[in-house]
Amino acid sequence: MPYDKDGKYYRQPTNSVNKNKKPSETTSNKPKSQKVRSTKSYDAQRNLGLGVFAVFLVGIIGGCVAIFNNIIESAKEPDEFDTIYARIWCKDQIKSQLKDPSSYKFYSAKVLRTSGAYKQYGAATIEFGAKNSFGGMIRQTAICDKFNKNGTDYIRVNILP
Repeated sequence: MPYDKDGKYYRQPTNSVNKNKKPSETTSNKPKSQKVRSTKSYDAQRNLGLGVFAVFLVGIIGGCVAIFNNIIESAKEPDEFDTIYARIWCKDQIKSQLKDPSSYKFYSAKVLRTSGAYKQYGAATIEFGAKNSFGGMIRQTAICDKFNKNGTDYIRVNILP
């Protein structure tokens, strides 16, 4: 077996092209330089992996939170139909019937009746102000009903003349 003077093994060439050359010309005692990855590319790959892992972890946690919130929401009792409920939920229905919806101004609400196991249905009168066709502010009254028909909740608003 061919060894150099330091006792390191080296392989002699076996092809016919290098037959006449000395072993020192074709082989070297020095180790071949290995390609070293730059630390920048390694750090970039590492950061990318951490980023993907972080997004995955946030997705898992967010999904769990959404599922638990959905369970809690479905177990909640429905909101009671009161003056606050009537003011908030009937406002959009009233504004959709006005000549100038941006001029809507709420004054008061009064619950007339409630029904349902949790008092979630009912009727209320809502006093409000809005501009008419001539641009004058007038005070009006609307009756707002929340009811259930075939398992679906509806809100109906009638503005009184």
